[in-house]
Amino acid sequence: ETVAPWMPRWGALMVERGFFKQPPNQYRVTNWIGDLRAQFKWHIDSQRHGERILVISLTDGRQIGFRPRAKRQDPYVLRQDAGDIYIIRATARWQWEHRVLPAGADRTGGESFVMAWKRPTGGRE
Repeated sequence: ETVAPWMPRWGALMVERGFFKQPPNQYRVTNWIGDLRAQFKWHIDSQRHGERILVISLTDGRQIGFRPRAKRQDPYVLRQDAGDIYIIRATARWQWEHRVLPAGADRTGGESFVMAWKRPTGGRE
């Protein structure tokens, strides 16, 4: 993916504010449209993408669902509007399944800006 000039500037700001120890080296803008069941399934993150991921919502009405891995229960839903930020790390990332949930009349997941620090093998954030 092409990294726009504004993306690393946001990464530097996140280091300055203490969200990351080093500038993220993974940036992407996502636009989850269509049938999210096929595109974005319940999952546990891969550890190769570092200890935490920061997500900034670019649209209103985004919904992120979290549920315990061992239990298929109704998810805890985090609603986000444009400008809202969340960091996923620790238990929420490694022991809880999560996904973008379909929302609104068009049943999409909306847009977000994702920053992560993809560590080299054996490295730490």
